[in-house]
Amino acid sequence: MNTSKLVTGFMSLALLAAMAQADGSANKNFTIPISNTINLDMIWIEPGTFMMGSPEDEIGRMDWGEDLHEVTLPSGFWMGKYEVTQAQYMAIMGDNPSNIIEKDGRHYGIGSNYPVYYMTWKEATNFCAKLTEIERAAGRLPKGYEYTLPTSEQWEYACRAGTTTAFNNGTNIAKKSESEYETCPNLEPLAWYMSNSDRQTHPVGQKQPNAWGLYDMHGNVDEACIDELYSGVYICRGGWFGMGAMYARSAYRLGTDTNERSVGTGFRLALVNNQPVEPPKIEYTISKDELTLTFTGVLYKSDDAVNWTKVESASSPYKVAIGDRKQFFCFKEESSGNPDDPPVVVVTPGTNATIPLSDAANLEMNWIEPGTFMMGSPKNELGRENKETQHQVTLTKGYWMGKYEVTQAQYKAVTGTNPSWDKGADLPVEQVSWYDAMEFCSKLTDIEREAGRLPEGYEYTLPTEAQWEYACRAGTTTALNSGKNLSKEVQCSEMDEVGWYWYNGGKESYNNNLICTHPGGQKKPNAWGLYDMHGNVGEWCLDYYEDYPTSAVVDPTGPDTGTDRAVRWGSWWNAAWACRSAYRGNDKPDAVYASLGFRVALAPVVTSNDIGLDMVWIEPGTFMMGSPENEQGRANNETQHKVTLTQGYWLGKYEVTQKQYQAIMGKNPSNFKGATLPVEKVSWEDAMAFCAKLTASEKEAGRLPSGYEYTLPTEAQWEYACRAGTTTALNSGKDLTNGTQCSEMGEVGWYSYNSGEKTHPVGQKKPNAWGLYDMHGNVLEWCLDWNGDYPLAPVTDPTGPDNGTSRVIRGGGWNFIAGGCRSASRSNYGPTYNSYFCGFRVALSSVQVVSKDIKVPLSETVNLDMIWIEKGTFIMGSPKGEMGRDNNDEENRHQVTLTQDYWIGKYEVTQAQYKAIMGTNPSRAKGDEKPVHQVTWDDAMEFCAKLTEIEKAAGRLPEGYVYTLPTEAQWEYACRAGTTTALNSGKNLSNASKCSEMEEVGWYYYANIGMVSVVGQKLPNAWGLYDMHGNVKEWCLDWYKENYYQGSPSEDPTGPAAPSDYNNYKVVRGGGWATYAYDCRSASRGKYYVDRYDRYTGFRVALVPEK
Repeated sequence: MNTSKLVTGFMSLALLAAMAQADGSANKNFTIPISNTINLDMIWIEPGTFMMGSPEDEIGRMDWGEDLHEVTLPSGFWMGKYEVTQAQYMAIMGDNPSNIIEKDGRHYGIGSNYPVYYMTWKEATNFCAKLTEIERAAGRLPKGYEYTLPTSEQWEYACRAGTTTAFNNGTNIAKKSESEYETCPNLEPLAWYMSNSDRQTHPVGQKQPNAWGLYDMHGNVDEACIDELYSGVYICRGGWFGMGAMYARSAYRLGTDTNERSVGTGFRLALVNNQPVEPPKIEYTISKDELTLTFTGVLYKSDDAVNWTKVESASSPYKVAIGDRKQFFCFKEESSGNPDDPPVVVVTPGTNATIPLSDAANLEMNWIEPGTFMMGSPKNELGRENKETQHQVTLTKGYWMGKYEVTQAQYKAVTGTNPSWDKGADLPVEQVSWYDAMEFCSKLTDIEREAGRLPEGYEYTLPTEAQWEYACRAGTTTALNSGKNLSKEVQCSEMDEVGWYWYNGGKESYNNNLICTHPGGQKKPNAWGLYDMHGNVGEWCLDYYEDYPTSAVVDPTGPDTGTDRAVRWGSWWNAAWACRSAYRGNDKPDAVYASLGFRVALAPVVTSNDIGLDMVWIEPGTFMMGSPENEQGRANNETQHKVTLTQGYWLGKYEVTQKQYQAIMGKNPSNFKGATLPVEKVSWEDAMAFCAKLTASEKEAGRLPSGYEYTLPTEAQWEYACRAGTTTALNSGKDLTNGTQCSEMGEVGWYSYNSGEKTHPVGQKKPNAWGLYDMHGNVLEWCLDWNGDYPLAPVTDPTGPDNGTSRVIRGGGWNFIAGGCRSASRSNYGPTYNSYFCGFRVALSSVQVVSKDIKVPLSETVNLDMIWIEKGTFIMGSPKGEMGRDNNDEENRHQVTLTQDYWIGKYEVTQAQYKAIMGTNPSRAKGDEKPVHQVTWDDAMEFCAKLTEIEKAAGRLPEGYVYTLPTEAQWEYACRAGTTTALNSGKNLSNASKCSEMEEVGWYYYANIGMVSVVGQKLPNAWGLYDMHGNVKEWCLDWYKENYYQGSPSEDPTGPAAPSDYNNYKVVRGGGWATYAYDCRSASRGKYYVDRYDRYTGFRVALVPEK
């Protein structure tokens, strides 16, 4: 007998039973088998209210992010009993990121029962997603539940387990010295932290649990949460083995980047129900002298319908004796406890939402996931018309759709009027034109934006015809969204089930007012919960009406112009055949009928403009640019390399047409004339002029998104958008079978063998997966960049060379062979060149701030990042009252002006960089990404000299510049980055030796592991420089002399003259891993003999004008 199957089956039943009883069973905790030997224990957390944050007198409290405030969690959830272990992570993900061993043999805790660490936040969320898939496939996950990282609120609520103290055993830090570097007796039983961890993790569950049975909520590893601390940085909670007691408090919060790795960061699972909670409701029945109320939420009563009081301990059903006294009852969700407070509404993509329009009217919106469907009807469908040509439609963005047709109460709440013929608050509004419906949407958008409920990038509008039919069908392909076809064209039982039409609701007679609409929601909904998509009233759509295309389309919005707007008929006035999912109608936008209303959509804002440019949003991402060496038709200038684009942008759905070019520029230079043909015979300069004029026009019209401009796409943006996730020669996912002529190219573009030696109207060939047309062929498309060779190493947001003689142009044209139209194919012409195969497409992207920062390739795998520093004036030195300042005059404040710009290293020179130039690595604590140390001042200067020679020989050295060490003034100016405080974070020290302010920005005596650390792990300054405080002391160019500041030049100081005696000291700045906080201040000065080398000292390079 296979007992493992029995155990798995038993666990499935146990888990389902635990979840099904989440409102009443005594023990809802459960264990799931991840493998035959590995389990995952989950603890049920009841819903409740708690005080989040810390009181002002809590020792160790941070000044930010810990304000006390009340938080209510209305839904229970499960929380991992332990931090996720390495065995659990390995079982799900197939690897163990914690298996890192330093060259000296040191590790940070490796073993199956140790917490996993050194994974990124993104990898932690991937673990959750994968576990969710596994458990769902195993039948152990009820609908709506998913494994995820906890929110910060869920984490702290579960950690506290009812406590209000610093630690979840009901204790606090007893004295300030315990909060940072001393042993904290109250924390010892609960956590592995700096004083007891031996600088590594420990197996989970060895310390005391909290009152709810959760282990290691304090210490061991920081635990990642799902929510952001600020943009791009996610919250971590609980502290880790290398930090003091103050960082392990229940209220303390830390941050981690999406892709940051740390030996101190792990995670714990939550299992939550992300299905929307049904809104509260109330119903009543009357029998004899008794009123019975059935309700959800909280019950309130009133004598005057103005002043309300909560009915304490009321439970449903609630019975009331009927007497002479008038009494009112209502229901509300519990929020602040005040029944007059409006309910808190959060509209989040992926979930349904209820919008309060007035006290008596709500608007329910159902979320519609993006997807692909067949629009139109098959030729054999009963009742079909010729205008219903079937074609594939892909909707790339999700949206909300009204659960019901807009009612008269809703319409009146927003517009103040009710034009309907057949009056009734819960009846659908009718007698509204397309303009009326759009005005309702516009007003609702304004109201919701002002109320703070409008999701960013969305607006209320009418659905496009494609959005309407996609939502109506809800996955069906039949005539009705019930999954059934009509048995008769005019009258049939199948139509009766789903909608009001002439044969079950039509009583129209304008003479005696027997119009017959019906309240929404009385017929069966479709699979996505939408009512009355068939019948009741016809519904306006956003589009101008036109015939359907015959090929697949992406995010269609109809034609740019027209006379009639699309209507999806099917009303109380119609027969069954006119109520089908595919049936199409059209009418003048000012038409009004007693059978015509609308339903709202909450959809992504479509960027529009006066010239009808359709713009497609492109999400940021990473891709391989260029082509593999074996690609058919490949050229030598297509070296493959990884590119990351960190910012999204819009790109033209089509090449710019002649009609659009004429509208902006007032002329049409094209050889092949036609309004919908791509414009050609335009130079790069012509295309940029078009973009500049369009930007100015849209800015004046108030339509230009803040911080964006119309421009040409960079070459990387062009290829990323063209590929749309593909890695093949063409964006259809296919490679060429022949580099000259092939059917694969004929599917996606016009080229030499199908064009008839001319351009063609845009949008006739298949689009790519992101809805872009003609990226292959028709006309070449100018890009922003100067032409240059590709790099070998990965790059981020490339914009091409700084200068050149020709501009990049991509995509091939009507006169090109197939190989010249591939996604990776590159061409270039001078910026004034034009021809009848040169056109362009526009991008709408963030205004480019041209960065002068440079990346110097030292080898195939090692680069040197240099940050551009603008010249300027600053106050050098420190005020006499600065914590940690010496009483002598070594740091006297004085004004210094640097008259020349320069570059300085983003990081301290690493061991990999030093070895790439010098061929050796003298460092004691080895590590490629750690700063080089045990170098003398002469060693550092020799590195700079060799680097200067190499870069000069490579033609990369800016004219008139040399690599060297920074002067002391250049160093401090760059370190401060505009600050005047002790640290470049804008903060002063709270303690001269050890303080949290120093922890944030640098590795020093109380934050190190007895050696140098990998560069770039602490916060950078405002100019993007890392480790200016701590890690290694940094050599400067200047000789050192006591009291030099008193007579130092105020402009471009370079230090005193070389000494004539034996006191040949050079300046070192920034402090190091073995120094206290005061030695790491921006103004702190040190001195070493020029020939000294040790494990505390390294350097950073500068690239400065040659003297």
